[in-house]
Amino acid sequence: MAGRGFVLSMLLLASLAQAESLWKEYRSTLSEVRPGEVRVVTSQRLDGVTRRYSQVVSGRLHEVSCQARGTGRVQLGVNGSTGWAYSRETELDPQAWKTLTVSYFETAPAFTISLYTLESNGAVFEAKEAIVVVQDAIALPDADVTVAFEAEDYPGSNGQLGEVEGAIGGKAVRGGRYYQLALMPTPVTSRPLYAYCRVRRDAEAAVQIAVGRGQQQVLGRADVAPGADWQWVKVGPISAAAMFPQAACRVAGDAQAGLWLDRVVFSTSPDLAAPDAVAAAPVYAQGLVAAGRAKTPPTIDGRGDDACWQETLALGPFVLNKESRPAQEQTTVRLAWDDAYLYAFFHCQESCLIPAANRRHEFRDTVDGPDLETIWNQDCVLLILQPDASQNVCYDLAVSPSGYVTDARMTGPDIWSTRDRSWNAGAKVATVVEDGYWTVEMAIPLSALGGVGKKAWKFRAGRIEKSRSEVSSWNLVEVGFHVLAELADLRLAEVVPGCDGMTLPEFGPGRNAVTYRASQPLHYETRMQYENERCQYTWGMSATSADFTVARTGRFTFQWRLAQPELNEYLLVSPTYALTASSRLLEYDVTGGEVFLNGRPAHSGATLNVGVNRIEIRAAGAVSGTFRCGDYVLPVDDDWVREDRVWRRVLLVDDSRVWPEWRREGVSIARGSIQQFIMVPQGVEGFPLKDYVFYFDLPEGFELVGASGYYKIWQLETEVVGPVTYGGRPYVRHAVRYLNAIAGNRNRLSWQCAAAVVRAPLAFAEDETQIYFHAGSPSAGICEIPQAIPVRMLPPLDGVQPDRPLLLQMWMGWVHAMTDKTLYPVFAEQLRSMGVNEANFGDGTIVDRLALISLDVWCLNPTAYLEKHPEARKVGLNGKTAAKTVCSTVMTTDQEWMSHLQDTLIPEFLEKYGHPRHVNWDYEAPVTTSELACFCARCLASFQAAFPEIDAEVTPEKIQQQYAPQWTAFMNQRMAAIAGQFRDALHRHQPGIEFSVYTGYHSDFTKRHYGVDWFLLRDKIDRAMCGYGRPVDNLEATREAIGGMPFTLGIIANPYEIEKRTPPTWFRPADLMRRVSDSTGGVLLYHYSTLDSRSFQSVARVSRAMKDYGPYFVAHDVSRRAEVSIPGWSDAEREVLAGADGTLLVVLMNTSRNAKPYDVQLPAGHKAETPLAGKLPAGEFAIIKAVRK
Repeated sequence: MAGRGFVLSMLLLASLAQAESLWKEYRSTLSEVRPGEVRVVTSQRLDGVTRRYSQVVSGRLHEVSCQARGTGRVQLGVNGSTGWAYSRETELDPQAWKTLTVSYFETAPAFTISLYTLESNGAVFEAKEAIVVVQDAIALPDADVTVAFEAEDYPGSNGQLGEVEGAIGGKAVRGGRYYQLALMPTPVTSRPLYAYCRVRRDAEAAVQIAVGRGQQQVLGRADVAPGADWQWVKVGPISAAAMFPQAACRVAGDAQAGLWLDRVVFSTSPDLAAPDAVAAAPVYAQGLVAAGRAKTPPTIDGRGDDACWQETLALGPFVLNKESRPAQEQTTVRLAWDDAYLYAFFHCQESCLIPAANRRHEFRDTVDGPDLETIWNQDCVLLILQPDASQNVCYDLAVSPSGYVTDARMTGPDIWSTRDRSWNAGAKVATVVEDGYWTVEMAIPLSALGGVGKKAWKFRAGRIEKSRSEVSSWNLVEVGFHVLAELADLRLAEVVPGCDGMTLPEFGPGRNAVTYRASQPLHYETRMQYENERCQYTWGMSATSADFTVARTGRFTFQWRLAQPELNEYLLVSPTYALTASSRLLEYDVTGGEVFLNGRPAHSGATLNVGVNRIEIRAAGAVSGTFRCGDYVLPVDDDWVREDRVWRRVLLVDDSRVWPEWRREGVSIARGSIQQFIMVPQGVEGFPLKDYVFYFDLPEGFELVGASGYYKIWQLETEVVGPVTYGGRPYVRHAVRYLNAIAGNRNRLSWQCAAAVVRAPLAFAEDETQIYFHAGSPSAGICEIPQAIPVRMLPPLDGVQPDRPLLLQMWMGWVHAMTDKTLYPVFAEQLRSMGVNEANFGDGTIVDRLALISLDVWCLNPTAYLEKHPEARKVGLNGKTAAKTVCSTVMTTDQEWMSHLQDTLIPEFLEKYGHPRHVNWDYEAPVTTSELACFCARCLASFQAAFPEIDAEVTPEKIQQQYAPQWTAFMNQRMAAIAGQFRDALHRHQPGIEFSVYTGYHSDFTKRHYGVDWFLLRDKIDRAMCGYGRPVDNLEATREAIGGMPFTLGIIANPYEIEKRTPPTWFRPADLMRRVSDSTGGVLLYHYSTLDSRSFQSVARVSRAMKDYGPYFVAHDVSRRAEVSIPGWSDAEREVLAGADGTLLVVLMNTSRNAKPYDVQLPAGHKAETPLAGKLPAGEFAIIKAVRK
């Protein structure tokens, strides 16, 4: 295939004469700069250098490339027996070499290579020697081929699409000289090909149809006969190898030539009798997928690691039903087949399965048998299959994470209402549930589907996801999963290349790309069409991306396709997405020079790319003027970088990033309070920057309190730059200057970012305003159009810190590692104003200090002990020895280690973290891979001694396969023993300190996957901490397991991962009060970086209730819950807490999305201090205290 071959350098071929081995002048001045490089001075368009190449390998494709640098636009051309072929126009850079490439198929012994300028006044550039790579011969099948393409499905960019009388299908495209249809996949055969083109003249001038390879080379042409009727024009014969992989059809002839094109048929027949009867390639509006034959059947174990899955298409992304927006919890599906089965493998991302999220209970997997309709209310995947599109017979299979299948046979057209669940597919199914994802692998007998021998199917792949309430599918859903007309095409192919990682772009203005990872270069096409306009096409060959340009704003449809060059059929056709693009236009008024935008001559009103835009003004003398984009003004001034006759600026559009994504839905800031903005220092790709600056333009009265990175990574300084205006309103520009050099990096981790802290004034007249941010580099001439964050102003925070053991505990992200610790009191004062009484940073003077303990080396460093006792190192499941982790048998039995922990490591820990009020061990580790899971001889012997019934030799493999329950119990005991050591040591060195463990709710899953049995911790800790969500059974099981100790529950806002760009959620008062009412020890708030004053106000409101009614929450006496009746309110929306004096505290929590009326009916002998009836707004809570009469 192309890409392999042998290289012939025109400089190194000794067999060539000196005159042939060097560039020669063509209307230019040539001088050698250094060996193998020449300097070319030109004065007009098409001047340059040329040379002859006489080492042609007849009948092969030659890839010709050359590197050049300098000014202006250049092009590389090759001229041989079939005429000229051209590279893309390339804008040169004086500092960097750029590569120009053109391919040429030749049967003659030689061709000519030329490199020339496209500038009307000439240019100066340098060029290296040309390199010719002879491509490997293509193995073509000896096959008859006839393939038809409708011209209206492949319109070029410089023509007209219209309804034309007599056209097949009613439409055709018109073009003048040089008009070319979009590239079509070359039919593959070793036989000569003929192109039959159905055309109609619309001018008398001489006109021809030319057919060739891609955009670069014409391989044959034929005259169009006179007359105004439709006619077929035959071009050929043409070698398919010469035209491979993309065929072009274009108009040639006189300048006045014009032609309507209706259809192109490629055939191996030299005299095709009825080309108009050939069926055109289908459009596949719902999508198409090719499933490859499995050479070896997969093992159905849910792992998806079989060889056959590497030779499939991993279909994605899944989009939400009735939308074209990708689901947050993404899914891919792979399909394969053999003579007996259709195989499917689903991989489902699921954030609630990430252990750190502690949201495992949100995963819905309670289906306990096959063929249950309750599966539609659970997490599941769905496959709908129609083996014969001519018959309205379909089959569906829904699979739960536990592997239960609900399947049915259906007959159309209404396939949902005709589901016959007595039918059974007999599918083999296996599932796997792991950290962050779950999978389904299945083999469906073709005989059960009536699909034996069928190659053209219809299908749907879908998913129901419960934690985010997402319903998604690969092919689009406008009505519902079970609609025949919305099924996509499925083709059972013999061979399919591997391709995964399919990702749609954000569809911003300018350059875009659908990205993927293919095992070989594939032909791609993209099709974008605005309403009532012609379709815009791009095409190319790539193993990584399908590139295209979004030209302007508005709604449009988009589809992309992949084809294997060796085949005459598509591998993948995406669904047709309905999308909207927002664009920015650059207008300008410049005198004294010519404006170029991103390397091309520009015009006022040109579209800017999202990201980097390079603006140049080429001028011999003085330049003046102004650029505008909306309200943004960029004057031509001394801030421009000047080099020779070129003025340069780099203009960024929506490029710099603040996290979370506040731009879409806005941020709320309480008057007089602060808001943290995480700056992602991604720099600008291609520019090593020494003076990167992040600007915040704040309304007058707002203040940039400070900025800091973490772990001393960034050196920052802040500065007030001066006044600016937005919409006539006064603002002040603040700069955060990075004193370190920054290279472009768009994948910064959260701890590699920095925080800017903004304070709102206590008195601010408006309820809504905006904050603007933008980045730049003065020395590099980089600036950015400011991005707006809508701001809602809220009342001042008025929380009050509750009394312990009730906690409002804020987890602060990376604040604890801030370089600038002068910001700590600022954060602490804000926490106090919202009622938070504990956080994991600071010195404990304003809010109590929480510190996290672990066995990680940065926390409790065992190096000194292990240097003395190297045999005490832990051995992992894979048999490898950990360098800095101690064996858990040693931890629990060795007196020297326990003394070292108590006498050295714990005091060092307390000193390092400023003697915190509370120490928490966040322990969420599977029993086979945690820091405690050791498989050395000591631990295996200890395990066997703990379970005498195990009399066989114990190995890690046997533990996993045969003794998992015993090992789980063993590791739970180990964890509890070490927790007890931590508590005893902490209490010994700091009396009054509190020690807690955080993990999942009490369940078999928590024992196995998080390594914790709460019953074993009852006398080992001072406080239990769990989260998130409200699985009632697990909640009560945990309460029973821990006894009477304080029980703190968590609440989480999403997203908390910096790579996620969705607007953040927030803590509603009702949701927060639900957690308080379930707890006896308050709430863990996770985490600060994701939150704004909506959550802070909720915390403040709840803090006052916790302060006022603390004893009720601590006691959590719900024994009189049934005595209070509130019609229409479920137990999840209400709580009744009894006081020791007989009073009742009725807590109403409207966790719905709508206002809800209430009418509280108290037991006899009680009266309320507040009204018993009313209407509670969505997301709010109300507390009614009932006392004895």
